[in-house]
Amino acid sequence: MNARIITDVEAALRSLNPVWEEDGRVFLSVPVQFPSGSLAVVEVAGGKEYVTISDRGQGLQEAEMYTAEEAYPKAARIHAAQRGVEFDGHSMFVLRLPISALAGGIVAVANASVAAAIEAIRADSERKNEAKSEEIFQRVRAAFPDAQVTKHVTLTGLHAEWDAHNVVRLGTRTAVFEPVSSHRLSIASKFTMFSDLARRPDMVLAALVENVAQLGDRGQMLYDVARVIPANSPASILQSVASGGHADR
Repeated sequence: MNARIITDVEAALRSLNPVWEEDGRVFLSVPVQFPSGSLAVVEVAGGKEYVTISDRGQGLQEAEMYTAEEAYPKAARIHAAQRGVEFDGHSMFVLRLPISALAGGIVAVANASVAAAIEAIRADSERKNEAKSEEIFQRVRAAFPDAQVTKHVTLTGLHAEWDAHNVVRLGTRTAVFEPVSSHRLSIASKFTMFSDLARRPDMVLAALVENVAQLGDRGQMLYDVARVIPANSPASILQSVASGGHADR
């Protein structure tokens, strides 16, 4: 029984880590996934004692797909240093790695490449959100001229404290108009914040997104904890949301 399972597991691992040769170079697919869904691929070259492993710039290419290439070098240097690999401005790699450390080197390069791409995309998304934050703040402040409107404030939920944006004090109610990008990390982090703040009966929560129709399946969970409206909603919509207080679909 155990022998059969071991054989099946080994076969499954081979299918997850296919190895192929192309123009005299050896490539290996690693089951570490980029945000786009692509698996990491590394190139292995060398002789009997030492090898060189490289991601061939795959992490940078992934960041470019999300127009986050400017944020990639900083993220890449950080994650390369954390995993003991090198970054030359284009590729993650290790040089003259002892063949005995081949497995660890493959994992380190692949993980560094994927982690740097994820961090670059997240950082770029936050930077773009910050640029839009001032415009949203001015829109919210104009919609509530007689209320106290704060651009950034720490709010206490049932379990934790959260950094909230565009917070409007309306008597016994507090309305939060929080920008959310379509990136999965932004959606996940804001969903967690909304879930905790929604436990407060005085809280009205709104997720402001660039395009509601393009939010994606993952973004639909925001409807469970907040009102989801376009970031460029007119004052009448903002006022209507603030007077409600319940999430709807």
